Amino acid sequence: MDAPDLITQLSVLGFRLSCKGDMILVAPKARITDEIRRLIREHKPELLAALESERKRELAMLAKWHGTMH
Repeated sequence: MDAPDLITQLSVLGFRLSCKGDMILVAPKARITDEIRRLIREHKPELLAALESERKRELAMLAKWHGTMH
């Protein structure tokens, strides 16, 4: 399983992933199971890269959108 697939699967289960530095934040925290925790740890480097790439795409889209508003 690659990082985008894992992010999608967790999203379908109702989880939101984000990154802050080298930490992966998962919400809602109270619903994280040991299996989900294991998967996240196992794929952490790929998840961080995918989440950072997604964040950069979103920021670029926002900047482009903001530029069209002026």
